[in-house]
Amino acid sequence: MKWDRVWIFFVIIAIGLALSWGRVGQNTREDMGEDDFLLLRTEPGCVLPRDTCAAYLSDVALVAKAEMLPDARIGLYFKAVGLAPGEVEGFAVELLHEPEPPVTLAVLQRASDWQAIYAGKPLDWASVRVSFRHEGIRHVADYRLEPPPAQ
Repeated sequence: MKWDRVWIFFVIIAIGLALSWGRVGQNTREDMGEDDFLLLRTEPGCVLPRDTCAAYLSDVALVAKAEMLPDARIGLYFKAVGLAPGEVEGFAVELLHEPEPPVTLAVLQRASDWQAIYAGKPLDWASVRVSFRHEGIRHVADYRLEPPPAQ
């Protein structure tokens, strides 16, 4: 009688181990929700338009360049590394400055990059936010922006 209980105990342990080992290696990744996004890391100390800046993840980078154009316009240029332009959807550029609402810029897609020009009144814009979708996942990059020179 005593050995029957020990035998049942070990059988229960063996079944539990077998079931738990069966789950090892299974994909348990949760699907990302509509509001979820991946934030690309921006190079430390990089400020547009003074520098050319990159925001990156392990396998994707988005390089940004900005230049001050005549009449206080800002030209923004972006190039993706690790992504073909056909793999990117919904590329959007916004200028951010609290407490002002964000200003969404029209984006022109060229052969292998994107261009946006802001021609509104010059404000002290704090940053540029770029967002796009790749393989159904939203990616976001924030670049610091130097204020325009005083006129």
